[in-house]
Amino acid sequence: KGEPTEAALRVLVEKIGCDDEGLNQRHLQKARTGDDVSVFNDYWESQFERRALLEFSRDRKSMSVLCSPKRHPTRNTLYVKGAPE
Repeated sequence: KGEPTEAALRVLVEKIGCDDEGLNQRHLQKARTGDDVSVFNDYWESQFERRALLEFSRDRKSMSVLCSPKRHPTRNTLYVKGAPE
């Protein structure tokens, strides 16, 4: 199942931070509880619009999400997670 991969990606985002220096200074590498436990995941989700979702399939062995930055809605990026084969 994809839950361990999804959880690992979310933890990675929380460890990396974001391009907002103020947010990084307040939350990066600091103990967090409650509402701010997923502050960087929330930040990145607020910056992008999801255009399309291709659910995981056994044939493709991956899942994909097509997103565009809210600041540049005509620029699309396809994010894929899954097996490279």
